[in-house]
Amino acid sequence: MVTIKRKVISTCFVLVLFFTGVHTYDLIILYRHTGAISYKDFLPLIPLVIPAGIFFNALFLQKKQ
Repeated sequence: MVTIKRKVISTCFVLVLFFTGVHTYDLIILYRHTGAISYKDFLPLIPLVIPAGIFFNALFLQKKQ
């Protein structure tokens, strides 16, 4: 099995968190203007949340080798 260095995984984790924060900020701005948020506004977060969970698991929950 191929192992990826922790620096690469942590860099990817930081990038995913950054883009999740950007989209969350967009949701806040959208809510301020319209007063409502629908389900379809959260759909772009799905491709960001799944890798964030995988990277978090690889960084913090697995035993260090």
